[in-house]
Amino acid sequence: MVNILKKLRKSKANEKLEKFFAKNRGIKIFVFVLIVFCLMLRQLRYDYIDLDKVELGKQIYLTCPHNVKIERIIDIVLASDNNFAPHCATTMCSALLNSDATSYFRFHILDGGITEENKSKIRQLKSLRPFDISFYEMKKYDWYQFPINWSWISHATYYRLVINEVLPKHIEKVLYLDCDLIIEQDLKNLWDIDISDVILAGVEDNLSISKANKLKIHGKYCNAGVLLLNLKRLRNIDLKMLGIKFLEEKDSDIYYQDQDIINGLLGNDCRYVPIKWNVLSDIYFSYSEENFYDREDALNAIKSPAIIHFTGPHKPWSLRCFHPLQGEYQKYFAYTTFKNPIFDWRTFRGFVRRIRMTLHGFR
Repeated sequence: MVNILKKLRKSKANEKLEKFFAKNRGIKIFVFVLIVFCLMLRQLRYDYIDLDKVELGKQIYLTCPHNVKIERIIDIVLASDNNFAPHCATTMCSALLNSDATSYFRFHILDGGITEENKSKIRQLKSLRPFDISFYEMKKYDWYQFPINWSWISHATYYRLVINEVLPKHIEKVLYLDCDLIIEQDLKNLWDIDISDVILAGVEDNLSISKANKLKIHGKYCNAGVLLLNLKRLRNIDLKMLGIKFLEEKDSDIYYQDQDIINGLLGNDCRYVPIKWNVLSDIYFSYSEENFYDREDALNAIKSPAIIHFTGPHKPWSLRCFHPLQGEYQKYFAYTTFKNPIFDWRTFRGFVRRIRMTLHGFR
């Protein structure tokens, strides 16, 4: 009853604000001009990136011929709780639109409590192109032994540790994707990479050297947001149990949770792929020498990203995000049936939120 009363109060307040702006059109125009000015100032932060020259997704499925032979089935795994369901759908949408019809997708969702309503909204992406989807209940697993070090991350990040147990035995290869990223190029070019002689393939982290040194491991350190996994080999390992033991041994050194576990246990059996397949947010704002790739590699990835990964606390759906390609997330989100009030320009609250989002980068 209390929640209902709060909602009624908010709706009445919004009605008053809308009536106020309807009567005072001058103030509304002033607010709009202020927002445009702030956005122009904000854009100056990205002078070193010519966004007009960045090669972004062409949504090739909408224009390519559909009566072609399917050449490959791509099994994609995503982990999500109910809060991340809209972002899971956005990631799926970007993959569906930016891959041609020679690929057929099977999505495997590691489900941390997604409601039936939100599952239905995710399935509605089939209006874009056909695909298969399965949900795997994750609540039956006990995750209390695994720490959470970051406020924006939940235990869903550890679900990838049981992929080898959960998925059907006939599936021998999968592509794991975090739900805070979008696909800009055809995934067949990543999927077709041979990993028959390794357990996984991924992209080197931008802080690879320091993260590897902290765990006292030799060589590179992989970012776990995009992983091509050889399940045939991975099924010979009890990754979850080994992960618990690794946590006990390296407790004080664990900082990046499941990513540290994966690198500590599997890092020596990883094939590294070009960084364009997992372009992290930090690369857009500064170049780090804490890795084994050079500045030219980073610039090429910025100019032609295959996967844009919105790492860090300020996601493209939050008020504090100022990633230069935040609009790409919004573009694919618009294809889903979820609603994000942050980008609603029709109400005063939408204006205020946009101002806060814009000004945050100048504090």
